[in-house]
Amino acid sequence: MMHESDKRLSETSIPVDLQASHQRRSAEAARINSARILENFNLLSMKAPPPAPGFPAHRIELKLQGEGRNAKVKLKLQNGNYLESRTMPRQTTPESRTLLDEIERRRAAEDQLCESEKSFRLALDASFNGVWDLNFATGEINFGENWYRSLGYEKYSEVSDSHLWQKLIHPDDLEKILAMHSALAQGINPHYELEYRIKNAAGNWRWILSRGRILTRDEKGRVLRIIGIDTDVTRLKQAEAELQAAKAELETQIMEKTAELHTTHIALEVLLRKREADKSSLEGCVMSNIDKLIEPFLARLEESRLNEQQKLLIEILRNNIKDLTSPFANTFTARLTRLTPSEIQIANLVKLGKRTKEIARIMNLSEGTISIHRKNIRKKLRLTHQKTNLQSALSAHL
Repeated sequence: MMHESDKRLSETSIPVDLQASHQRRSAEAARINSARILENFNLLSMKAPPPAPGFPAHRIELKLQGEGRNAKVKLKLQNGNYLESRTMPRQTTPESRTLLDEIERRRAAEDQLCESEKSFRLALDASFNGVWDLNFATGEINFGENWYRSLGYEKYSEVSDSHLWQKLIHPDDLEKILAMHSALAQGINPHYELEYRIKNAAGNWRWILSRGRILTRDEKGRVLRIIGIDTDVTRLKQAEAELQAAKAELETQIMEKTAELHTTHIALEVLLRKREADKSSLEGCVMSNIDKLIEPFLARLEESRLNEQQKLLIEILRNNIKDLTSPFANTFTARLTRLTPSEIQIANLVKLGKRTKEIARIMNLSEGTISIHRKNIRKKLRLTHQKTNLQSALSAHL
């Protein structure tokens, strides 16, 4: 039974360069150029169609099909013609089979990587992202077609290497890009993401979101290639700027409104205090006028000779006056108006914290007289049966 590596070898495709137009020379070149790889095979015979006049050099594909001693070799030319041959496998050694296995594994991995990279590039070019590939060894940077198209450049005409590319970067952003590449090269970061500005073909600055990662390293771990994608985020940046401007304007308006409300609040407080003061003043004025201008005359009328009808009218008048003044007659301010001039003077001294002995000396009165006045003041202010301090009550209203 044939070894697994022999089976795989019999299905291997090998590219061969033919430099001769004659079929015998072509077959000989195929045999010689593939000698190293086909060291376990004997090329027994070769069939080929007649060569065309001026047959050029071709890149051909050598296909080995079949098993055992009758393996068939088919060499496919680029023009579609085939060269056919028969092979006889020689006895393979374990070392050669191991080598062939390793060669095939590496080749399969490379093919898979190439296909993945090709699919990746096609997918990115079909989207709104631009792919790029930076070679650290040479400094060469390759961009996908979509990258050029998004910035309005003709492919390969204006951006051919990293030096030209760097000239398109905004001066304020170039340093951070180079620093990020350096961090990748030193292995500090396995990938990166940053935003920068680049000049398009029309001379305008475009915002780019660039994301990249390490693709390959050498045997010493040094970075060889970085691959990444660039996304134009200019509209997003413009929207963010507009949003920030709107936010700033709104905050300014809020601050202005807050200041305006604060001013209005202060003005209202002043007006309210003024209103309360005016109200208290009006109450005191009304009660004072009643006590000084009305009550004395009513008292004199009551002392005169009045018939029952006249007494009734005076009583009605007193009740009407009482009804008119009842909303504020019992307020503390109104009560103050009932104090006599001497009591008002004593009340002011009490408010200032003067004691009975000091007030007596100031007013040149006895302490007993001052004590009587203090009791009358508490009575008129309705503080007789309360523990309220007279000085505190007077300080709040005088």
